[in-house]
Amino acid sequence: DERFHRTLKEELLKRSSFTSIESLQVACNQWREEYNQIRPHCALNLEVPSSRYKVSNREFKNLSPVFEYDEACHVRSVSPNGQVNFKGKTYSIGEVFKGRKVGVHETTIDGIYKIYYRHQLIKELNLKV
Repeated sequence: DERFHRTLKEELLKRSSFTSIESLQVACNQWREEYNQIRPHCALNLEVPSSRYKVSNREFKNLSPVFEYDEACHVRSVSPNGQVNFKGKTYSIGEVFKGRKVGVHETTIDGIYKIYYRHQLIKELNLKV
C-alpha cells in the first residue's frame, strides 16, 4: 500500500498541477489504467495487476439506501456527473456519489458550509469566494 502511494505521488501528483477536480480525475483514470493494465510489475514477475484480479464470490452488501439527515441541513441529490446545486451555484463532489443524497450543513463561520455523505465529511464550501 505504501509503495502504491509513493508511485502515485511520484508518477502523477508531483509531475502535474491540476486546475480542477475534473482534470485531476481524468489524469487519475489514465494513470490507473496504465498502472493496472499496461505496465509490468516486478513484484508480479513482470505481469500486470489486472492479470491477477479475480472477482470475489462474496456478495457486496450495499448500505441501506435510507438515511435521514438532521433537520438543520439542506439535503441535495448528486447529479450523474457528481455535482450538487446549492445557493445558485454548482459544486463538484465526485461521481462516486451520483444518485445519492448529501447533506449541506451551515457552520458557525459566515459563508462556510460542509457537505456530508451520511456522517462522512466530503467537502467544505466557502461561499465568500
